[in-house]
Amino acid sequence: ALLKEFPNGKMASQAKLYLANSLYNMASYNEALALFKALQNESYDEDIRMTARYQTGWCYYNMHKDKEAVDVFTQFLKDYPSADLTPDVRFWFGEYYHSKAKYDMAKEYFTSILKDFPSSDIIENTLYQLVLILSEEGKTDEAMAWIKELDSKFPGSALAKAAYKRVTFWSNLEKIKK
Repeated sequence: ALLKEFPNGKMASQAKLYLANSLYNMASYNEALALFKALQNESYDEDIRMTARYQTGWCYYNMHKDKEAVDVFTQFLKDYPSADLTPDVRFWFGEYYHSKAKYDMAKEYFTSILKDFPSSDIIENTLYQLVLILSEEGKTDEAMAWIKELDSKFPGSALAKAAYKRVTFWSNLEKIKK
């Protein structure tokens, strides 16, 4: 109804963004993608265009179109290097490369979050991801150093405890193999 009454302007863009997000949350990625792409081109509101681009990347990823997701998120980082969503995109890249066993690239993205966005709300998860990668690489001492960092920044953190268990598991597994 709102879109019919006010087909243009900020309210229409907001309504389309809400509709696109609803479709995304219902896993109707093709429909959501069409709306997100339209918003990128037609909205006068830069925040809406930025959010639409971010969500476009997620649509592609959830549609198992990794190349398209990588392309969208790469361009996002170029166009919005210091936006509020930038640490989340970098985190996505870190997880993406971690899942592909491209550990150096994953660590690069995770450490860039720590360096460039030290007060981000994803720092705890970022530190945890670094520990996991180092553990998988067999770099137990480095992983333990990051666990100390995690524990000092987030005392009593469940992730710090889980990281410690994970590192000791991997470390013990390596000892058994030898």
